[in-house]
Amino acid sequence: MAQKTQSYRRTIGGSIGAGMGSVFSPGKKTYYILEHLISSRYHKAGESQEIIVDQIEIGRDSRCQVRYDENFKTVSRHHAAIVRDGDGWKLIQISKTNTTLLNGHSVKTEWYLQSGDEIQMAINGPKMRFIVPTGKKATIGSIGLTRRLSLFRQQALRPYKNAIMSLAACLVVALGVGGYVIYQQGKEIITQNELIVRLDSIDKLKNELMRKESEISYLNSKINSLSNENIILSKKNSQLSQEYFD
Repeated sequence: MAQKTQSYRRTIGGSIGAGMGSVFSPGKKTYYILEHLISSRYHKAGESQEIIVDQIEIGRDSRCQVRYDENFKTVSRHHAAIVRDGDGWKLIQISKTNTTLLNGHSVKTEWYLQSGDEIQMAINGPKMRFIVPTGKKATIGSIGLTRRLSLFRQQALRPYKNAIMSLAACLVVALGVGGYVIYQQGKEIITQNELIVRLDSIDKLKNELMRKESEISYLNSKINSLSNENIILSKKNSQLSQEYFD
């Protein structure tokens, strides 16, 4: 069934958002399998690839979830996409130069997929079969958690690998700069604390010096008082001596 397509674009919700939902709350969410019919650098003939995200791209670009190597010249960097549409999936043509075939027929824009359909990347290009599991294996919950985590890494994170690495690098730099700033601020705080301690010590010494000066001043006044008393006594003794001899 063909249908006029809206302009296709990759979304975080269709990959990372859908992948997280598949890993942590799969419920009765369905998935599909791509069975590779020829061998390549990244996939062997007969290999089954479970797809648990809502959106994948097929091509030679390293960000494509289904990737072909450089030997497949008729496969474009971003050749085609498979996206969820309600309870089903549709195949979307992306490449402007190389066609995508579905059961031998060229897909101009997009086409809904049925279990058992054969997808081919250009005439004489690599083929794969689209399969929708049934029965007990029909839902993502039938896939073990360890396997779901591995598929999440391969399918949800792959398109944003470079962005994630760049973000991680920025985070490391930010943490490094933040750590340096904190270190410098810590040094300044220590220096300020040391200065406060030293100023406090100086204040204590000044107070002690003032106390000593007060004590010295008090002693000087006592000495002056005693000196005056001695002078008075000396005068009285002199008068008494004179009176005695007279």
